[in-house]
Amino acid sequence: MMLPEHREDIIKHRKELHIQSRPILDDQELQEISSAVYSSFIQRTPISLILYSEYESRTVTGIVLRVDSTEHQIRIEGEWVKQEDIIGYMPEV
Repeated sequence: MMLPEHREDIIKHRKELHIQSRPILDDQELQEISSAVYSSFIQRTPISLILYSEYESRTVTGIVLRVDSTEHQIRIEGEWVKQEDIIGYMPEV
């Protein structure tokens, strides 16, 4: 039998072991991502963005609704996403 406090500590420790570093994208990858985001915004086509997170990447799918170049953010599916957190994309067919 395990106490809840011990269980939480074990889970926290396991997460700390799996911290991912932010990938460094080259200029070509950044340009491709930027073009895909712009295309989704202009043509109103869905796109799946792969977002960086310390523990595991996550994906947001939808149509880019707004691009805020001053804050370096985009709005997709009612969520503001920092452009620096976008590490990849998948066009929706």
